[in-house]
Order: sequence, then C-alpha cells, then structure tokens
Amino acid sequence: MKLHNRLVQMLGGTYRHMARDHKITGFRIKESIEKFFIATDKDLLEYDLPDADEILSGFEKVEDGGEDRLPVKSSAIISGAIKDANLTQTLVDSIKNMNNNNELEPEKIRLALAKGKYLNETIKTLLEVAKTEIAINKAGR
Repeated sequence: MKLHNRLVQMLGGTYRHMARDHKITGFRIKESIEKFFIATDKDLLEYDLPDADEILSGFEKVEDGGEDRLPVKSSAIISGAIKDANLTQTLVDSIKNMNNNNELEPEKIRLALAKGKYLNETIKTLLEVAKTEIAINKAGR
C-alpha cells in the first residue's frame, strides 16, 4: 500500500510507537527532501522516506485513552533536530542564492520560482516544528 494511503488510514487513530501512545492528527510527505512527517497530539515526528515501511510497522494500533509506558522529554529531541539540521544557515544561503538570479530568461525565472516554492515549504515546516516545540514546553510546565 502506498505511504500516503497508509497515513490517511492512520489519521485520527491512536498508535503506540517507541513506548508512547500518539493520536495521529496529520502528516506531510516531502519527496523533495526524502522525508515524511507525522503530527501527533504529543510530537511532530520526522522520518526518512526510504525507511517508511519499517517505521510504520513500529506503530501499533491501540484503543483511545492508552497510557505511555515511559516518560519521554520530546522538546529536547526537537530542539536537537533543529540545531543539527543547520536550517537557519540553509535558509539564509538559499535566499542569497535567489537574490543572485536577477536575469529575466524564462528558464531562470522558472528555476527561481521552483526554488522559492521549496524555500517556502521549508520555512513552513520549520515554523511547524517550532510551534510544536513551544506547545510541548507549555504542556510540560
């Protein structure tokens, strides 16, 4: 079954993954960076696309209201992922590179638009991760 279809079937369900119960609230597949993201009531989970079958086999369906088996501090994991990915520098480099493409050739314009769309999606993803981290920090207080 295709990854998209499997994730659609999981939406709204509660699944045990890595000793925690997660209610699946959304997902996003980003083929351009070979990643997929699963939004849950507790975390924003990020995985590599090539590992999708193995990862999803680790999600065990449970009844709603299940309890976590182990306490986990997820905000440190998300913070580490943002810092390790060097996303801020990548975004700055991408913007500088786009500013250097001032020629009006149609092919260069199409390329600049494609880069802009990719940059926009990257920023949206980064903002969602940051929002999730803030929500986790507030819930942990």
